[in-house]
Amino acid sequence: MREPAAIMTENRFAILMRSRNQLFVVAIALVGVGAPVLAYAAPILLPAPQEEAGAGNPAVQAQMKVGNEALARKSLDAAQKAFLQASKLDPNDAQPLLGLAEVARLRNQRAEVEKRLKQAQVVAPQSAMVQRAWGRYQLAIGKLPEAEQALRKAAELAPRAAISHMDLGDLYLGALNRPGDAADAYRRAVDLQPDDAAAQIGLGTALAALGRNDEAITALEKSVKLAPESPRPWLALGKLYHAKQDYSKALEAYDRLLKLQPDFVPALLDRGDIYLLARRDPASAAADYKRAAKAVPKSPTVQFKLGAAYQALGKPDDAARHYRAAIAADDKYAIAYNNLAALEAGRKRNLDEALKAAKRATELAPTASEFYDTLGSVYAARGELDQAIAAYRIAADAKPPQSDHYYRLAIALEQKGLKSESVSALKQALALNPSAATAADARRRLVQLGGT
Repeated sequence: MREPAAIMTENRFAILMRSRNQLFVVAIALVGVGAPVLAYAAPILLPAPQEEAGAGNPAVQAQMKVGNEALARKSLDAAQKAFLQASKLDPNDAQPLLGLAEVARLRNQRAEVEKRLKQAQVVAPQSAMVQRAWGRYQLAIGKLPEAEQALRKAAELAPRAAISHMDLGDLYLGALNRPGDAADAYRRAVDLQPDDAAAQIGLGTALAALGRNDEAITALEKSVKLAPESPRPWLALGKLYHAKQDYSKALEAYDRLLKLQPDFVPALLDRGDIYLLARRDPASAAADYKRAAKAVPKSPTVQFKLGAAYQALGKPDDAARHYRAAIAADDKYAIAYNNLAALEAGRKRNLDEALKAAKRATELAPTASEFYDTLGSVYAARGELDQAIAAYRIAADAKPPQSDHYYRLAIALEQKGLKSESVSALKQALALNPSAATAADARRRLVQLGGT
């Protein structure tokens, strides 16, 4: 069944499940099988590949070691002190400046990060390590052309440094949506470091984005063998099997991951989605979502999914409570407003709240015909047939047309006494989907109205 366009623009994949009289929308947060976009939290100071690392000043290297060890302990004051000392020992060495940029990043001092990175560029403009750090920073602040330019230069300066190609792959796949270029970059990284699990994951996710699933699985299974104790390969493999609708293998991957990290939220959410939508096991889904909620209690996505699971379990009070929690966490969460409205309309309770929620959903997502269908159902539950018909007409007129929208429009028209219009809507509903769950009732109504 069609996904509402507005939901897709929020990067959610909607599966629509319809009961006899009411729309029930369950949304899955789509993390995707692609590599994540590097965020501002991406580290700037990275170990230099062998061909980039020179002997340097021993005193500088000693201070760098002290600074790196302090970073590992999260002792930022000690790290800053060591990097400052290293920079004083050799002002023309870029490594201490990158260390100071990393300390500033961890302190969320953006101006200081940029200052230190620019200093590093001045003292070492042909350093691949400096270009790589600058490229990561540009990506983090959303300057994608600048990020690509810097990362490409880093790869040119140190062509045998796999990390430069991996950063390019992350940029192409996660930010620029160029999976072909990403696959090429990751492939170069794999050729240089075939035993690097991260490179294999990048290659696998890029190939999956290109639809080359068998090759993708091969790469991801290699990554699992290379790093069996890391959650990331299992997550990537689980998502790929999920996308292929191979739910047994997806669940196996998530089970393995959750044995390693029992509270790994992305895996809990994805496994819960499989239980809810593919296995029709809302109890198991709710159990996974509840575990995720303990880790991120204010996540609107987690609260929404709990609402969907409880609604499927036939626990409307719990469902409504979690939909409200999702809205409280994100007041622009259109589908949570929609589901709350649909739930309350279905049981004809809290109809003032339902109307307010349904209107808010259509305001936030004016192209989502399903939301107008819900608005119509709320008006119908309130006995406001003129408004219900108007909302149903908007839903029915959307492209592509949907059988259920015409069916509910027909019922409202019949209740209003507009028999000929109701007959026309019923015929349209049956023409669109003669085997719909509502088809038998539509035919019965046609006979009663003298439409056949």
